[in-house]
Amino acid sequence: MREIVERAKQLRRLDRNLGRQLPSPLAEHCRVANVTNNTLIVLADDPTWAARLRYAAPSILSLLSDETDLALTAVQVKVAPPSAPSRKVTRQRLRLSEKNAAGLRTLALNISDQKLAEKILRLAQHGERSTDTFPEADQIVSSRQ
Repeated sequence: MREIVERAKQLRRLDRNLGRQLPSPLAEHCRVANVTNNTLIVLADDPTWAARLRYAAPSILSLLSDETDLALTAVQVKVAPPSAPSRKVTRQRLRLSEKNAAGLRTLALNISDQKLAEKILRLAQHGERSTDTFPEADQIVSSRQ
């Protein structure tokens, strides 16, 4: 476990060093991902910044070799967009106006299919006012049974 923590600290230090060595706009669009077989792996958040990093690779190697004890021999640049923070999806409750609920009740009165009429009446109950003010709803259901 200690080795993992030390490795993470080393990569974080390397990332900070890289950020200090690069020009401001470039530093904001890249981050150190890993060091493997003396190769520094850097992630850029889009292909344009990746191209600029590849162009700056020789100077990155010399600057970081002077600042760290790593014997870096190459820089590998990969494109990896920054991960977006996860957003909690909130569902907005939809409202059915009384006018639309009344239209649904009228529709239910004129439908010959009893099951469909019952479903439409059930949907109409989600109107802004209670369906208790619509006595015909009970008549539709009982008359069709």
